[in-house]
Amino acid sequence: MPTPRPPPNDRWRGRVLMIAEIIAWAGGALGLISAVVTLVTAHVMCRRVPALVEPVTARAVMIVPATGDLPRLAAFHDALLAQRCRPARIVFAVESVDDPAYARLLALVASSPFSIDVVVAGEATASSQKCRNQASALRLFGQSEPYVVLADIDILPPPDWLGHLLRPLTRDVADVVTGYRWTMPADARPATVLGTWIDRSVAGLPKPNDGWLAWGGSIALRRDAVERLGLPDLFEREISDDLSLAKAARRAGARVIFRRSVLLPTPVAHSFASLIAFGQRQYQMFLFYQWPLWLAAAVTVVANLFGSVALLWLAFHSPAGLAAYALSLIMIAAADQRRRSMARRAGIAPVGGVVEVILRFMPLLLPVIHLLHLAAIVLSLDRRKVVWGHCVYRMRGGRVTGIERRRWSSIVSSDARGD
Repeated sequence: MPTPRPPPNDRWRGRVLMIAEIIAWAGGALGLISAVVTLVTAHVMCRRVPALVEPVTARAVMIVPATGDLPRLAAFHDALLAQRCRPARIVFAVESVDDPAYARLLALVASSPFSIDVVVAGEATASSQKCRNQASALRLFGQSEPYVVLADIDILPPPDWLGHLLRPLTRDVADVVTGYRWTMPADARPATVLGTWIDRSVAGLPKPNDGWLAWGGSIALRRDAVERLGLPDLFEREISDDLSLAKAARRAGARVIFRRSVLLPTPVAHSFASLIAFGQRQYQMFLFYQWPLWLAAAVTVVANLFGSVALLWLAFHSPAGLAAYALSLIMIAAADQRRRSMARRAGIAPVGGVVEVILRFMPLLLPVIHLLHLAAIVLSLDRRKVVWGHCVYRMRGGRVTGIERRRWSSIVSSDARGD
């Protein structure tokens, strides 16, 4: 007697389930590959953080754009005092005397042992205000010392930071040296914790040399490189200081080094709105200056999201899927541990507290993390407007066409950082 065939609906349902399982396992394999790559790159980055084996003596002028209430000014100043290689001169640059930063900086000038100048740049018209501030300071002081350092005011540099930054310049193996930030959560809000995880993950990735990237929070240049790149004039017409500098360096054939030992503790505090806005602005800059890197980041985040969701789905549907999911969590957690080791080797002291404990459980939320990351990338496709600090920049063809200024706020130094 012939075996009865299942109804057509059951056959289609079976086929759909089989296809779904194949797709899920393909995604799971992708997720496992991503975890392996994350672990390997974090391990390699950690091993390649060199120690500063000899003292560095060099005269550098440090240019620091500033705006808002500057809640971390004292901590920044104390960190500079602790440098084993101190800056010869510090130049702060503000938009106007009405900027709240101006009065605070004048008070610092009166009490600091450093040689400090405060430059009033005036309002930007065709660039970001940060670039305008830097351009004004560079015109006045860019040739005053053999080396120029561009730094953000919200960093808390370890004692060997400036030595690590300047050493390749003093040995004449680079024209431009840059580093990256190590995010320090300033509160326990969910957005702060998620943003910290995302940014630390980026810190654990290799960074290309040869002018593909630079990070504006920490850049050092030879004095002749400042002149060769025409930085004051360049900054007067650009929205991004670091990516425009990197692009100009690449065109000029300048030697650029992304130094792994230059890892800067940078406190942040985010709401979900400010976190998405910060990520959106970062990826807008990539679209303006390095669209291949934007595309690579978009493809990577989409693949990571697909892989993490597939692994989570498999964990609920089979013992093998649960094992694969557990293995991926172990590798991601191990990569996080290697990134923390990298930070310690770069001179960043471990920080305890409940937030750091919570961060260790972030691998459980990878689908949420990748979804937030993807949201920022998608929103960056709108390049008509860039919101940065107290300014809203109208853009056309990657150029600033108009600026709307809002009231200054201390948020400029935390939730709306622009490095």
